[in-house]
Amino acid sequence: MASLSSPKVTTTIQDKPIIESYDDSPSKMSVKLLNGENWMQWFEKLTFLFTYKGYNDLFNEEWVKINKAFSEYKVKNLFAMFTLYNTVLEDLQPIFYDKKDFVEAIRTLSEACGQIPVISLCKSLFEMDTIHDPGTLLKAHVVQFQRKYTTFKCLVSNTNKLVNITEGPAAAFLLRSLKHDDSLTSLVQNVYNIEPFNIQTVVKRLLSEHM
Repeated sequence: MASLSSPKVTTTIQDKPIIESYDDSPSKMSVKLLNGENWMQWFEKLTFLFTYKGYNDLFNEEWVKINKAFSEYKVKNLFAMFTLYNTVLEDLQPIFYDKKDFVEAIRTLSEACGQIPVISLCKSLFEMDTIHDPGTLLKAHVVQFQRKYTTFKCLVSNTNKLVNITEGPAAAFLLRSLKHDDSLTSLVQNVYNIEPFNIQTVVKRLLSEHM
């Protein structure tokens, strides 16, 4: 079994693969970035890497529950989260930003980028439209919506693009999700008139006018 001392990792990015070389092995392992459409290939390489390192028990939720308080788990989890941030496309990382444990982060990624049934796509679409509670800080809502939209795009790529929402309609969904907050009605109506109308310009306007 590999040593549990903190791994020394050298990471380089060339043409989107991540190359990691470890002190305890003369070999190199390559894991291409998860882009939302290559889940199976990415996950296979990731599990091979973790098995090689002796960290595959991180996939065992029961083991995690039992060992979470111990240093062995903390070292393994730190390595695992570092690996995720270096092998997942930056645009997809918001999916697991709020996860501190690898087992939760990988489950969230699996739900968003794995082989997902259409029902999950519909659920994701519904959540984008219903996440706002009146009184919630607008910035917090925008960040949460962007995470939901990123998850939705991953789901779309894994359901043969059965349903899709481009950046214009996504912006409209963001504004629609604010429909129950009367204090934002005037702002929302003004934002509908901006050009170009897309998710980036709408987010920028909402945040700049509601500081």
